[in-house]
Amino acid sequence: MGLVEPETILPGCTDPGLLETFLLVLLLLAVDPVAVLAVFDEIKVDEVLNIVVFGESLLNDGVAVVLYHMFEAYCEIGVDNVTATDLGLGLASFAVVAGGGTLIGIFVGYLCAFTTRLGLPCRQVRRRTNMEHFL
Repeated sequence: MGLVEPETILPGCTDPGLLETFLLVLLLLAVDPVAVLAVFDEIKVDEVLNIVVFGESLLNDGVAVVLYHMFEAYCEIGVDNVTATDLGLGLASFAVVAGGGTLIGIFVGYLCAFTTRLGLPCRQVRRRTNMEHFL
């Protein structure tokens, strides 16, 4: 007898197989990074580290969601009925979601860059260096 009975985690599942175990792991994989980012904000870590951790957590959450849906479909099919075609379609859907997200990100980035470039002119405030005083 283990620490946690499978029935309490996955109702109706008394003997989880490989696919059900993957499904449970994918639920636990997507850890919310809010606590880590809050600690980073408290201790004033380097901004680059904060951005890297934030980006990695978004990527991790996205991968977990796509893989969860893929393994959920495999569980509905049944472990004995999953074929190589199903695996290929799962990988293809992963590639479509990843590529689509990248293309949407690039499009929105260019759109934001274009609209801010054509926006109202603003004065840039910068400090003069000692060398500029002599010129």
